[in-house]
Amino acid sequence: FSSGNSGFSSQYTYANPNSTEGQYFVGPNPQAWNPSASACSDHTTGTGNMLLANGATTPGLKVWSTTIPVTPATNYQFSAWMQSISPGILSTTASVRIYINNKETLYGINPTIANCQWVQERINWNSGNSTSVEISLIDPNTSAAANDFALDDIFFGPVFLKRDSVKITVDTPLVRTINDSTVCEGIPVQLSATGGVTYSWSPATNLSNPNISNPVATPTATTQYIVSGINANGCIGKDTVIININPKPSIIKSNDVTICPGSSTQLSANGGITYSWTPASTLNNASIPNPVATPGATTTYYVIVTDANTCANTDSIKVTVRSAALFAINPPASVCKNNSVQLNASGGDLYAWQPAGSLNNPAISNPNATPLSTTTYTVQITDILCGNTGSLSTVITVLPLPLVHAGKSNDIDCSNSQSQLSASGAAQYSWSPGSSLINPNSANPVATPVITTLYTVNGTDLSGCVNNDTVTVKVLTTGNGSYLMASAFTPNNDGLNDCYGIKYWGTILKLDFSIYNRWGERVFHTTDPSGCWNGVYKGIPQNPAVFVYTIKATTSCQGAIFRKGTFALIR
Repeated sequence: FSSGNSGFSSQYTYANPNSTEGQYFVGPNPQAWNPSASACSDHTTGTGNMLLANGATTPGLKVWSTTIPVTPATNYQFSAWMQSISPGILSTTASVRIYINNKETLYGINPTIANCQWVQERINWNSGNSTSVEISLIDPNTSAAANDFALDDIFFGPVFLKRDSVKITVDTPLVRTINDSTVCEGIPVQLSATGGVTYSWSPATNLSNPNISNPVATPTATTQYIVSGINANGCIGKDTVIININPKPSIIKSNDVTICPGSSTQLSANGGITYSWTPASTLNNASIPNPVATPGATTTYYVIVTDANTCANTDSIKVTVRSAALFAINPPASVCKNNSVQLNASGGDLYAWQPAGSLNNPAISNPNATPLSTTTYTVQITDILCGNTGSLSTVITVLPLPLVHAGKSNDIDCSNSQSQLSASGAAQYSWSPGSSLINPNSANPVATPVITTLYTVNGTDLSGCVNNDTVTVKVLTTGNGSYLMASAFTPNNDGLNDCYGIKYWGTILKLDFSIYNRWGERVFHTTDPSGCWNGVYKGIPQNPAVFVYTIKATTSCQGAIFRKGTFALIR
């Protein structure tokens, strides 16, 4: 349509702008022709002309038609492009049918996709005896909704067949693996494959390496392995192998057994066709399923059972030879006084312990003993099966408890805010309650209770024995020290009077403590009752001088307290 409205005819009305159905126009801009249309572009360049149409409501009108001379007996092809220019919806009514010489063909164009999307249709036609042809695009629709469309790049011309050839060689790699085989459960199978450069086996489970030509397979059940081989041309060939698994024979055997010295017992196993027992020296026949065993000492007999598939399995039977030499008792042990220890004896059926008074049950093999002093326990062991009897002894040493003593330095009053606790007589200590103690796991923690408190200390000696003692720290409202402050201090790091702070004020519940120099600068401040000034301000030791302190405090013995005064720093 680059030449505009020429070279064709139409039963639509040529109009610009569009005002009603059944009108068309040749131009590049649908919105300039119909403001309600989408801003679609032409098919080839995006800026060229196209036939714009507002579909008629009368069916059968020729939207586009032309008559063209043709050469008889010639193949021709007709093609056209169509798009919907109705905005925002799928074009369900815009379509055209292709007619040749006023006869409808089987072809049409129906752009049932989003608007502004070009759709092509093409047909082939043979001219036969004709010397001309009329080609028409006819609108079959009657709806006025969503029927605006555009046509572009309409082509009609002869087509010719040209032939060429190409030879395609199909490279089928001949990948081969071993033949199917049958093995017993647990026996490895060496797989192998040829015909490729690289290989991949599946399933990869129970393969030593699924990416080599010859992995070792140890399947637990019958498995088909597929090998894929890739040759040098990148072509893939496959082969399969089935490894059939015969299960191991299921052995049913006699139970472990206990016999007397010099006695015999019959072993038994079944589940196969051949049997091999070891050790054979104490068996009457090591190749039968039920040999008689006469061991001189406790022996474990192993049997290899082989079935009709030559698959083998192994199991064992333990024959215990009971004798008095098998009687045993626990070695000597120690126990802290008032504690218990478990005794142990073995090798028999009946047990009688002495002395019985400190045992929970003297007639069992493993009673609990709670001796008050070091005691020798003797047990008589009886073997009912063989009639053996023996007597064994062991010593339980009773360790004394540590003599733990707890003490205190003082009670808490209006002058003393803490008490030094002390413990002795053990190696390790644990105090409770620990919430008002500094380091409750030391021998001498510091206690700062706010109410009278009973402290218990558990002491453990080097043998692990534990004893305890208690001490009560009273919290009193006596001993008011008038809440005085020192008049001087000497911060010379000699361990004496090196820090200026509050002492002997009892338990301080709330504190605001400040120190000022003679120019009114605050050189120290704390709310911690244990805090004190070391004579340093901004990292610089202060020269000897007189300083002012102010204290606002609340103690357990008195409400609000205010103190203000001076003190000297002496070096």
